[in-house]
Amino acid sequence: MGQDVYCAICGALARHYDPAFYEGDGPYNTDLMSREDCEWLGNVRVLGYRPDLKSHERAFLTSRATGREYGLYVTTEDVTFPNGESTIETYNNQNGTVIAFPIHSACYKQLCIALAPAKVDLDVLYETFKSICNGEHASCLELDYGDAKDCMSYLWVTQQGTEDMVTSPSSDQALIEYYRSLTKEFPQNQEKGPLIDPQIGPGTDAGHDPFHQLSAELILQIMELLDTPSVRQWRASSRPVAQLTIGHGFWRSRICHSMPWVYDFPQDDDDMPRQVVDWLSVFKKLDAVSDRSNKIARQLEQIRREEAESNAPLGSGRQQQMNDKICMRDWSDMNLKLTNRRRIWSVIHQVLDLYSPRKATKDLAKQGQPPTLIDAELTEIPKLILPEPMDTSSRKVALLQDFGDLATATPTMIICWKEGGELADIQVQQPDSTKDSNTEEDFPQTEIQVQDKAKVPKEGWLIGFVIVSRRDERKTHKDTVYRRIVGLGCLFSNGMTKSFGQTDGDYRVMLVSPEHFAVGFSVTTSKDSVLTSLALLQQPMSKAPSCSNGRLFKQPDGYTSPNEPVQRLGNQFNGTFNRQAIPYLWKGEIPPAAFQLHKLVDAHLANEITDKNLSPMEALVFGYSDNELSEIVALSVDTLLRGFQLHYSTGKVRSIGPNCDAMVRLNIDGKGGERIVELYVSVNYVPTCMRFVTNRGRQLIIGQRKGDEIRFPPKAPGQNVKDGGEIDEVLQKKEEEATSSTTNDAASETDDLVLRGIFGSWFQPDSALPRVDFVGTFSSPRSATQERSTELPVKTDSNGFFWAPEPPPASMVENGPVYGEKDASDRFRNETYHIPGENSYVHWLDCTRRLESVTITMCHAMAPRYRPICGMAFKYAQGTEASVGPSCLCTAESSNWTKGRSWCWCHYVAKDEADLVSKPHYIQDTFHVEGAYLKGLRLWMDSDKTLTGIQFVTTKGVESQQWGQCMGTCSVEIEFSPGKEDGAVGIKIFLDNLQRQLSQDGIMVAAIQALAEEAAK
Repeated sequence: MGQDVYCAICGALARHYDPAFYEGDGPYNTDLMSREDCEWLGNVRVLGYRPDLKSHERAFLTSRATGREYGLYVTTEDVTFPNGESTIETYNNQNGTVIAFPIHSACYKQLCIALAPAKVDLDVLYETFKSICNGEHASCLELDYGDAKDCMSYLWVTQQGTEDMVTSPSSDQALIEYYRSLTKEFPQNQEKGPLIDPQIGPGTDAGHDPFHQLSAELILQIMELLDTPSVRQWRASSRPVAQLTIGHGFWRSRICHSMPWVYDFPQDDDDMPRQVVDWLSVFKKLDAVSDRSNKIARQLEQIRREEAESNAPLGSGRQQQMNDKICMRDWSDMNLKLTNRRRIWSVIHQVLDLYSPRKATKDLAKQGQPPTLIDAELTEIPKLILPEPMDTSSRKVALLQDFGDLATATPTMIICWKEGGELADIQVQQPDSTKDSNTEEDFPQTEIQVQDKAKVPKEGWLIGFVIVSRRDERKTHKDTVYRRIVGLGCLFSNGMTKSFGQTDGDYRVMLVSPEHFAVGFSVTTSKDSVLTSLALLQQPMSKAPSCSNGRLFKQPDGYTSPNEPVQRLGNQFNGTFNRQAIPYLWKGEIPPAAFQLHKLVDAHLANEITDKNLSPMEALVFGYSDNELSEIVALSVDTLLRGFQLHYSTGKVRSIGPNCDAMVRLNIDGKGGERIVELYVSVNYVPTCMRFVTNRGRQLIIGQRKGDEIRFPPKAPGQNVKDGGEIDEVLQKKEEEATSSTTNDAASETDDLVLRGIFGSWFQPDSALPRVDFVGTFSSPRSATQERSTELPVKTDSNGFFWAPEPPPASMVENGPVYGEKDASDRFRNETYHIPGENSYVHWLDCTRRLESVTITMCHAMAPRYRPICGMAFKYAQGTEASVGPSCLCTAESSNWTKGRSWCWCHYVAKDEADLVSKPHYIQDTFHVEGAYLKGLRLWMDSDKTLTGIQFVTTKGVESQQWGQCMGTCSVEIEFSPGKEDGAVGIKIFLDNLQRQLSQDGIMVAAIQALAEEAAK
């Protein structure tokens, strides 16, 4: 069972709870409450935050949400939360998750009552909660929840005597009737004298009592402002105050003043006339029936007396197993609802002590803000650092005071850095002032070590920033990623850039929205003087004076072509920035403005410690020009989708991804006009397979073909057809969504788009098991020379399996049985499947040419002494190569290597521990043929017809090593005899999953079939 989380206000369980009452028994006293009394616990709302809104009001409170385990909340209807998600995680901001807080609807109403007549400012409340939450899988806020804290364990602790903790604080008719019963219980005693404290000390000289000269009216007014304990102390220390006659009306008013939780006490009721009620006694009674701590103290004293009188501990029994420090033994003189409400209001007062100063600061800032900031919009506030500090303060910084100054203003931005090179703050100084504007307080001089100045040029205006951040390798934690801002680039409308700090790192672009201009920025800093978030403040262009248009719209001088990437030139950034790149963090380079971005797969899982907004996207652009596209000679992809490489005839290699360990290669005739034109991604929770298709119908297939397959560019409406002719509407919708760009900018029709590259990010890229989580594509409009009619379809074999990269010549045909074909059963899933499976794909190798060598790739053993064969590579005597599966292995050791080998998924399912420990996941073995021809291929199969081993034999009688599991004599031998009847000229290789039921499983050679010349057959 997963961990419970608790209401941010009251600290009680924040989800539906069924106490499972039994006949007279259960976690709570059935004489005091029932199941229905606990239903309010499940009426939960979530206080969240939307950093993507342009409005300054970014916090939101959901409607009723359903609580799950580990602090997850889902919508109760077929709708999404205000942030567009159907699930919200609470009390966690680890690695960039936007933190949220669960609140009982009843408790939120108590907060509203406490603040009345003012309304709750959700943004201030959110920042208040955030400042008192540790943010790493907490279960509540850092507040004093009273005795409820003893019930807040990994799971909510239930026991008799704590019924008040799960009693709703909301008013009801029973409580009103209780109030009325009190007024009848304490009628006013008309003969009672003045209310003078009998314990008052001896009289003092009037000259030594500062309150002697105060009038009775003034003393009473002072008393109205004091809480009850202070009134009692005052009366005990001053005889003039003690001798003052206090009427019953005073004590009635004290009920409202000193007991705000008794807000629903009837004020004007015909059944409760003022002149007949002893309000002092009512006041004392209300205090007694709601004072849990006093009741517990009396209970403990009584227990000590009982133990002393018996001279022995009390007898064993169920009652004695209670925690007497928090559990009430007797509720007869207490009121459950008022007891819990009083405790909740004590928490609310703690919240308001933090909320009120923040609210006052916010209101004061609004009063003093310049005209340019009134109604200014915010750009999206991205996450910039990790972990994100919880206790922060925000302020608005104006670039200019009046719109009329826009044509001539030249403010200077002062960029402050800490000693370690971390961005601390950004301030603004006007030309006629030596003081920074909009700074409410200065940082300690010891915190700020360096200050850079960026003056806005006369011929341009600020349009955005490039924020450079980097993983901080000096700080490490098992589940925590540390990221800090180390550089800042200021972008201006005239194309000028000014960069400060470091430029090596990951880049995030921040630009003003179209038809808007910047008037300032919002800065959020932490207590230790670190800039935690930054956003531009902008106004619509309609508010700009016409005389400033030339400054705002001036064309950039010296910018590169929009078809070229944004690059670092020394300590400057040069290029035209792509607005569609704004939502992402980019590693290495920012894509050019001419490219459109399309999200295909976003497989980040909610229960993982990751945040896609802080997972750097890596861009693999095929080419920035036709000349560069013509230089492509090969595309290589890691067999587990952990790395991608493009190889060029110039020797240049473009690479993305954390690991390029076992690469599958597709040779491409770029010079002859071959281009990559389509991408297919199979998704089964996470990306499992990718297919790159060229305009010649050739393709590279990597991974397990299972799950939905999404295509870019998408097929035209109605072209996604299921078996039988029915349109697959689900897949069609997914592909249509994939074509929508990452912003609302106008995009070309998808039929006119050309694939120009891919980008993606990886979950835990620095770990031993990185996994691709995000896949997107770059595209550009199709040119007149790139007609779709010139593209050839991919081919399939007689079984419908894809040929990779292409089918054999038409003169070669399948011959004989498929060795390794069989029906198998999965005893865990109780189902039968066929090998090769429906998602298999096939390769072929020519066995009629002289060979220099044969290289076999194998992976970790699935059984003792049995290493599955994952790939083959033929190197022909003429120098050409042909391969199946991974052919290029990385031999360089990394930080993930232990005892000479890298950690892999086989640790979960490996059957041969010795093999697992002694060798890496993939190994290769080479048979040197030395220019001879192949004579035959020997195959071994077990009793279940599973292909277990192979061995090649040359025409010179030389035998290769035996690969796989080769027990006894071979089961069959394929003879290569071109031109002879039944003589094979090649082999057809079926690749299928390893069937190890892993999210990142591998591919193996599942079956082999001979290929013969059609005439010979």
